[in-house]
Amino acid sequence: MNNGLGNIVCTNVPGPMIPLYTVGHRMLAHYPIMPIAWNMGIGCAVMSYDQRLFVTFVADAAAAPDVSVFARFMEESFEELRTAAGVPPAEEEIGAERAPGSDVTALVA
Repeated sequence: MNNGLGNIVCTNVPGPMIPLYTVGHRMLAHYPIMPIAWNMGIGCAVMSYDQRLFVTFVADAAAAPDVSVFARFMEESFEELRTAAGVPPAEEEIGAERAPGSDVTALVA
């Protein structure tokens, strides 16, 4: 059943800009999850935490079998924006395991 209105939803949730701790352990990363509902093909969630942005894509493999291409385009656009803003790449990468040559994590359901 097609919803007829759209096939992607993206949300931006501001998070704490300072590190959080639990039982003396620092939280290193926070990856948001956007549940897919109402026949959406791709869900995109962006959340800030500790001076960083964390982006997650979740996709219905039947509706968006090429979500990795979408994620790569988003990565390329981010790199263009970062360069235009004069912001150097981060010295370290914290987060989920990534595909070789990619700084984007794509979750396909």
